[in-house]
Amino acid sequence: MLSYIYKIFVFLFITSTLAACGNTTSTESKAATVSNDFIISSRTATVMPTNAGHYIIATHGVTDTIIATLIDNPAIKGISIVYNWVNLETQKGVYDFSRIENDLALLRPLNKHLIVMIRDKSFKNNPFIPVPEYLRTAEYQGGYATGDHEMIAKRWVHSVGVRFRALITALGSQFDLDPNFEAIKTSESATGNIKYFADYDANQYVNELNFTSYALATAFPNTVKIMYLNWIPGAGDIGSKLSEVAAYAKVNGVGIGGPDVHPDVQIPSYALYPALANDVPLMTDIQWSGNPPISVRIYK
Repeated sequence: MLSYIYKIFVFLFITSTLAACGNTTSTESKAATVSNDFIISSRTATVMPTNAGHYIIATHGVTDTIIATLIDNPAIKGISIVYNWVNLETQKGVYDFSRIENDLALLRPLNKHLIVMIRDKSFKNNPFIPVPEYLRTAEYQGGYATGDHEMIAKRWVHSVGVRFRALITALGSQFDLDPNFEAIKTSESATGNIKYFADYDANQYVNELNFTSYALATAFPNTVKIMYLNWIPGAGDIGSKLSEVAAYAKVNGVGIGGPDVHPDVQIPSYALYPALANDVPLMTDIQWSGNPPISVRIYK
């Protein structure tokens, strides 16, 4: 039983026809390209998935046990792996994507696919500083903040956001056309307890999330891209702020989703899904409960 190690999450992609909004681009091949007159700010160009379905969240990457599971379960399309920013950028502008390359090399012979999550936070049960060392300076306002349960990159600080988006650009340059690189996604928008973050600004955070949406669209024109949205703290009306970010993501052809999907937990971003379902990809992590964990298919 793998359930005590891994949780299965529903990777939902709605494949119905996109509503016309200027010129649209829907690619079925990673070799497809976007036309030169593509302007993200005024047109919707959404890459819809060709490998929708269930993916395993593999905490420790591609192991022999995972490979055996993928072979024995054709319904499982691949795996979703977390890659920490601090490990991907070893020095400013110096990147190490070898772990992603190695995982892709193991998946290709199986005709399985990889979802990459870039994580810029850590939690109390496994604490580590989530940003590269060069960011932990005054130039970047320390680079990260510490709350009750997590350490998180200062996403609301523009200089930090610029470096995060440089990482996205570098990843796109290397992997956008890889046929087994299924999707890229960002960590959840929740930041934790902002009472610890003296320089936190909700409106600036919204701006930075929108900049990141644009960066994903430009770096990965041929790949599914997802922003995980669940909370934007300190923003007054959380729903309106989430809607603003989701609307801009839609214009950029960027899908949304989030973790912690559970029937007993009400996340503000749940309300966004119905309105976006026919226009952008949606991806959700099903929250586990019980022992062993269970998963629920909530969409078809």
